[in-house]
Amino acid sequence: MKNINILVIDGQGGGIGKSLVLGISQKFNNINIIAAGTTDIACENMKKAGANISVWGEENIIKLTKEADIITGVMGVMVPFGIRGEITPAISEAVFKSNAVKIMVPMNKCHIRIAAKSETLKNHIDMAINMIGEEIEKIQKNYKEQS
Repeated sequence: MKNINILVIDGQGGGIGKSLVLGISQKFNNINIIAAGTTDIACENMKKAGANISVWGEENIIKLTKEADIITGVMGVMVPFGIRGEITPAISEAVFKSNAVKIMVPMNKCHIRIAAKSETLKNHIDMAINMIGEEIEKIQKNYKEQS
């Protein structure tokens, strides 16, 4: 069976991406976790947290959106100039157009408010990891049916 590719995109220091990578790597087996940072620092922090592969830069992130089964990160990843300008319009467009399931962690720092119950950042990350688990099960079932 094909391994599932989870693309974790983050910028700046990669702290939220690091938390996502750590949670995913501790909870799921036989998953390719790909850390994609807008900076080398973000990339390195996600790699230390357990990502199988780490890349940084616009061109690499765009390429990997085409190979991902699931894309996760903060909401700003889907917004041009998100994460304090580190997300280029080309990156946000590639994420949006990707066939991957997108599971985003809400953050109000991008001046985008999500009309949902207020939770701590840790709770949002935990919810995202649980949603990733649900998607992994769906993808694995689909792969088995295709075999």
